Amino acid sequence: MLNNKISKKFILAVMMLFIFAANGAFAAEVILTAPGRVEVGKPFTVMVSVEDPPEGGVLFWRETKVPLDFRKEADRYVALAMLGTEADEAGGASFSLEAEITARGQKRELSREVMLVTVEYPEQHLSLSENMVTPPKDVLDRINREAAMVKEALAGSSPERMWEVPFHPPLKGAVTSPYGTKRTMNKTAKGFHKGVDLRAALGTPVAAPSRGVVALADDLYFAGKCVYIDHGNGVFSVMMHLSEISVKAGDKVEPGDLVGKTGQTGRVTGPHLHFGVRVQGKWVNPLPLFEGGLS
Repeated sequence: MLNNKISKKFILAVMMLFIFAANGAFAAEVILTAPGRVEVGKPFTVMVSVEDPPEGGVLFWRETKVPLDFRKEADRYVALAMLGTEADEAGGASFSLEAEITARGQKRELSREVMLVTVEYPEQHLSLSENMVTPPKDVLDRINREAAMVKEALAGSSPERMWEVPFHPPLKGAVTSPYGTKRTMNKTAKGFHKGVDLRAALGTPVAAPSRGVVALADDLYFAGKCVYIDHGNGVFSVMMHLSEISVKAGDKVEPGDLVGKTGQTGRVTGPHLHFGVRVQGKWVNPLPLFEGGLS
């Protein structure tokens, strides 16, 4: 009788074990780490870690879908992703950040709320030659071709995350025009400044900010001689108004590698470097990337 009772208890315990397993009680632990508040225009990082080898993972942030590139770190598998918003987007609201991870054949879904904090960016009034604000008709075809070239270069980011933070500064120079400035050119509104302008003497060496692959290196009407670098997983950088270009499309670069020298080509009023960072299709403030980390 006693053995019969033990057998029934054993069978019941085994049945409960299968029930718990089917309901994910023993699913791989997944941790999603993200800031609770982020300023509009500021990039931020998200970390997802899993205890077992993941079969796949993706992040969803507003209209953006970001595949996760996991690396083995100690006893866990960790993926970092960079996200952000642009300076002209509205703040004052929370948005859901969602992660879908598959491990041990099971899909896990996690979410966090991220509050966008409003930032009041300054205004800037510039006076330029009229042909730089309103280009002559004979260069419109060139401008349209170049816009298509840039669009194509920015459309094909590698799924591999090559970037690391903090970034290597492209050069040492004071900011002469900050990110997010609402620009008016010859009394005509032209949107916000999508990067930072750094003071530099003509011919100052310009360095790659992080590991990546050159996506475009060319002489464009507005940007002048410029270099776009794909840092992978949806992150790009750009250096504009160069006097010389030292790389070509397809070249692999490491942080600190020479990519060109400063100049005053394109739409400029003097020698300087325009440096920009594009994250998941959004031009973000690049300065936090040089300050030892992100929020």
